[in-house]
Amino acid sequence: MPRVLALFISVLLPAISLVNPIALADHPPGKMMRNFKAFSQLGETGQLGPFKVNVARFGSLPDQTITSRPRGFAEFLDDNLNLASIVMRNGDIIHEAYNSQRNINSNTPLLGMSMSKTAISASVGSLICEGRIKHLDDRLGVYSSFLKETAFADVTVRNVLQMNSGVSPLGRADEKKFNRKARGIEEFDGQASVREALRLYESASRPQGETMNYHSTDTLALSVLVEEVSGMPASHYFHEKVYSAFGKSGYMHWTSDESGTTVAFSDLVMTARDWAGFGDYLMTQMENETCLGAFFKEGIENAVSTSKKNGSRYGYQSWVFDVNGQPSLVLQGHGGQFIVLDEANQTLLLTISINEKYEAGNLFSEIHKFAERISSDIRKSDIAVSSNEAQKKCGSDQALEVGSINFDVVSTKFYGLADFDDFVKFRASITDECNSQFGNGKLNFGLMFDFKGLGAKQRNEVKNYRIAVKAEDLDFVTDLNVLRECQKTAYWEDDGQIKEVNIQMKHVEDNTCLFEKLPAEAANILQRLAVNMESIVRQAQFKDQEWNARIDSLTKAFH
Repeated sequence: MPRVLALFISVLLPAISLVNPIALADHPPGKMMRNFKAFSQLGETGQLGPFKVNVARFGSLPDQTITSRPRGFAEFLDDNLNLASIVMRNGDIIHEAYNSQRNINSNTPLLGMSMSKTAISASVGSLICEGRIKHLDDRLGVYSSFLKETAFADVTVRNVLQMNSGVSPLGRADEKKFNRKARGIEEFDGQASVREALRLYESASRPQGETMNYHSTDTLALSVLVEEVSGMPASHYFHEKVYSAFGKSGYMHWTSDESGTTVAFSDLVMTARDWAGFGDYLMTQMENETCLGAFFKEGIENAVSTSKKNGSRYGYQSWVFDVNGQPSLVLQGHGGQFIVLDEANQTLLLTISINEKYEAGNLFSEIHKFAERISSDIRKSDIAVSSNEAQKKCGSDQALEVGSINFDVVSTKFYGLADFDDFVKFRASITDECNSQFGNGKLNFGLMFDFKGLGAKQRNEVKNYRIAVKAEDLDFVTDLNVLRECQKTAYWEDDGQIKEVNIQMKHVEDNTCLFEKLPAEAANILQRLAVNMESIVRQAQFKDQEWNARIDSLTKAFH
């Protein structure tokens, strides 16, 4: 065992013996810190205080410490109640800080508390994407022989995901008893059983879907569902199907009962970097419109009311806050564990804490404002840098004919890919520092390739190719509804609003109406984008370098 980790354990073991198991759900800072230390070492000790607890452990503890890299914009995160904080932007870590005074570093496995619930939700979503769970409105009893004999038998998967099963009485007065039974501590020492915990409710307390009630039982039911459908404990399924896609440290552990069933309402332990990686993975899935991304998007769009003053709603085992005016996925844990996915700004905030009462504000009521403050500070920093550089590059007038681009002041990044049997879409953004060639700010667009089927796709036989430009980025166009006079191929709409403007690259004659109806400034931007796409691709940066060659082969017949 590495020397740093050995020192960490020597500090922790005396504290573990002080853990009061009765306080596992309480969160005064001192008690929370003792619990964090105990759970961090659970994979090594198998003990919570005096109680032996089962745990599923994966991989070896990491031993390569990464030095904190705090950024000025995140000074308000430097609170003595914070153990770790990470900010990511476009998939890159731009701020990383650890509480060295409490012996926390990048190698420390950290308890996510109820952020663990989103891991079980990701497992359910993966089973849906595999076709092993057919529909969210199917009853749990269809898939689980055990749940078929419980109060959850006729409850739909959707209602359980949304804490809307109706099984538990309103409130959480009896929840600690369920938690102790699942873990096997105190009066249930040596008798850990998720299934017996679920049997404590003989019948539902109210109709399903009537009132959301945040309670451990719904998540425990999902743990049994994942296990019986996948044929392995939820922790194993999550590690194999989800963690393997983002985990960098190679280590995680998760509490289980005597039979190996995962205690899913809490207790997932990963490094801070892996927790942030989990959030970034979910954001990337949503951005790339994958099946799992669509699952979480649906949870956001159909989130149910929580009646909380902070305006939060509840999606699929995760919370939904409005961040910068957009409904955003938030993982939330008892005592101040949060991951906020600001998809609109491609920014992620992770904070792991021993209490929510920061000097800058209460995390539970202000976390969405913390995220907004970070994205605002990042934008200000970017503007300051780009303004200085642009002043040197732009000069007085950089306007060009549509047939050419000044790449000294234009940059393009391909950041996402949606890949299906009958079409692929490469997502990109183009930034014009001088605001003279592609408008103000970023212009987001996608390269869309349609195929007749999977076989045609494998042969690179493109049925149609078009450039889809995000309509909201053409903010200088006062009325996009003028495009309704054109063929429907000129745009894509959702819920009655035009969301994308399409430039046809195969059937170019279909663009005539588009260019006639739009103002000259917008038409010039779209024409410049289409005419120079080959050069734009050649000059672009790619999140995945394989995309470059793939786009080249797909566009060869058109550019």
